[in-house]
Amino acid sequence: MITARIIEEFDRHLPGRVLRPSHADFDQVRRVYNGMIDRKPALIAQCHGTRDVVAAVRLARTHDIPIRSAEAAITSPGRLSSKTGS
Repeated sequence: MITARIIEEFDRHLPGRVLRPSHADFDQVRRVYNGMIDRKPALIAQCHGTRDVVAAVRLARTHDIPIRSAEAAITSPGRLSSKTGS
């Protein structure tokens, strides 16, 4: 379970945004072009570069949080989607 303390730790260590389901942009950010995919993660770490990714993975490992990588790519209609298909 991701506690408020863990989310605060992500906030402190990542320069990028850390979105929770209560965040105003959460639903827009988590959506992908394929409407059949409707994932609802506990939080979204928007990494700006390699350092952010490394920090996010380390924090997830420290707290035994499962992660899913979703490298954003622009699809033909201009929407973000995951290159990994998840």
